[in-house]
Amino acid sequence: MSKIDTAYRNTIIKLINEDQKYRSLSKERSRQIDSLRKLNDAKVLVKLKELIDEKGYFGFAKIGEDILWGNNCDNFTDVFFRHVEPDSNRLYFYPVLFDAVVRGDLYASSYAGIVDYDWIKSDTFTSLYGTVAFSFKGELFKFPLRNPHQIDSLRSSIGLIDWERNLEMSGSNYDPTLKPWEW
Repeated sequence: MSKIDTAYRNTIIKLINEDQKYRSLSKERSRQIDSLRKLNDAKVLVKLKELIDEKGYFGFAKIGEDILWGNNCDNFTDVFFRHVEPDSNRLYFYPVLFDAVVRGDLYASSYAGIVDYDWIKSDTFTSLYGTVAFSFKGELFKFPLRNPHQIDSLRSSIGLIDWERNLEMSGSNYDPTLKPWEW
């Protein structure tokens, strides 16, 4: 704990709260709120880039890993990058996040989830690492894989368990022909 940068930690906590500012508001004025949220996301992105450029990635070694957010008490590492546009993530953050995985400052599953979520947000409804799932008729299904023949090598390259074991542990099914978003 003596090595934790408490000032950086407090800055990240404030930025998390700023990121969430328009996400918990009523849906009654959804267009106006969506517009405000997009403007706010752009401000948060600028601050996030500046912070990382100045202080480096806010990994576990710098600010700890006990910061939680959301109703599910998710680890904070995903919050910003799931709200950043996929192109901005690819341009500014993928190399930084990958390096953080290698250093042990970010869970491989968080990195993979960010990348996969970006593919989903890009309207491809596919995933690279197979971390994202959807519910269909009461069952959980993983999104179709971008490269199913290399899924195990892709997953192992960042330290994730093999595909079959992942399906088993997550209680998920896989059917690449199932695409309810097209119906």
